[in-house]
Amino acid sequence: MASVSGKEIESIPTSSLSNALAGRLPGAQIINNSGFVGANSNITIRGIGSPNGGFPLVVIDGIVSTRADFDVLDPNEVETVSILKDAATAAIYGSRSSNGVILVTTKTGKLGTPSFNFKSFVTTSRTTHPLQSFTATEELTHKNNQHINLGRPGGVPY
Repeated sequence: MASVSGKEIESIPTSSLSNALAGRLPGAQIINNSGFVGANSNITIRGIGSPNGGFPLVVIDGIVSTRADFDVLDPNEVETVSILKDAATAAIYGSRSSNGVILVTTKTGKLGTPSFNFKSFVTTSRTTHPLQSFTATEELTHKNNQHINLGRPGGVPY
């Protein structure tokens, strides 16, 4: 069994719970195949080859759920995530647990004054060092200097 607390998950700037768990659950292989930020990942606990198609059985707050239910969970609403990876899980969940079990406990409401929390995460996709453009004359001068520095005869025609 391995588990991750909600505080640790909240500290990770991601919108996907599966990406937040990557590298934090020993015995679970979490691989993002798409490369897109926020895309859901493949999770493998005990290998592939079971009735539920290779994805571990997901149990959210004690209710057996689907992968889609797991993928839409907000990482900020999760209290703990645990994985069960031994054969004893078959005694509880049967053959559906042959690829392991992901147990998710969400935060519950608290009595008292309602509160509102807001987190924001912003990314950009522009280059930090734009390429310098040359005029034709500057490019030929640069190539001439390059040839001279490499010990070759210069004289690139202008």
